[in-house]
Amino acid sequence: MSNDNLSKLIEDISIRSSQVSFNQFFHRYCSKLYTFSFQITCDKIISEEVVSDVFTKLWNNRENILEINNWEAYLYKSIRNQSLTALRNSNKGLTYTQITPEMFITNNSPETSLMDTELEKLIQDVVDGMPKAQQMIFKLIKNDDLKYREVAQILDISVSTVETQMVRALKKLRLSIEKYQDNNNSVFLKKTI
Repeated sequence: MSNDNLSKLIEDISIRSSQVSFNQFFHRYCSKLYTFSFQITCDKIISEEVVSDVFTKLWNNRENILEINNWEAYLYKSIRNQSLTALRNSNKGLTYTQITPEMFITNNSPETSLMDTELEKLIQDVVDGMPKAQQMIFKLIKNDDLKYREVAQILDISVSTVETQMVRALKKLRLSIEKYQDNNNSVFLKKTI
């Protein structure tokens, strides 16, 4: 959806109280926001309630939404704050649960299928092993296509912190993939000799 279409939706919601436009807006962001909330709460029910609460507040204050400039940053920050509030209110501690990111590796031939599956698992394991904050930054940028500046706004951290965490995350991935490739090339060469 282009920025022009998004602006039209927002205008329809704010000025005309269009439920159809609100539903389109909801469906555009619902899944991403639920995933983000779940990363914080590690609880499906709380995350569903958080997303519902944020969108309910948005609908109830629809007359004022034209003032919001960056929708993604606003929504993610609202979800983050509401998730933390819900955690405090539920007396649950933060625990780590991994959301499987949708990382697809193209399988062009049957011969590469096993290696691709192994590589996908390796990438997932590396992401799983990242510290929670680094993992969240990595997923917001790689899975949700947010910019460093937007992630910094959402998490209330500096852009340089986001950059540092991404450099570290990408270095871990690169080193693990290089090691994997070296091991697989050695195995392949031994089998062919």
